[in-house]
Amino acid sequence: LTLAGGGEFSFVLFKLAQDLGVLPSDLAKLLTASVIISMSLTPLLGELGDFTGNYLESRMGTAPSTINGDGLTAAEAEKIFDETDTDKNGAIDLDELR
Repeated sequence: LTLAGGGEFSFVLFKLAQDLGVLPSDLAKLLTASVIISMSLTPLLGELGDFTGNYLESRMGTAPSTINGDGLTAAEAEKIFDETDTDKNGAIDLDELR
């Protein structure tokens, strides 16, 4: 899933490598097809991951408002974010982290 979003740039790299003679034409076509397929499947796999996560949370009894890993609720995390985002621009920059 993570690599599928960078697929557009691979078209440029494959074409460049093909033009330079580093990548055979048949292999370039195969790689391009695999990138197109992975890019096409990305939204579906994202939805499947979301569904699977929700299903597992419901089976394990984890409250959906709990953020896994640190034990904070969504409200607690939002409060910490708001306190850290001192300039209220919706992002935490390096100076605010210091």
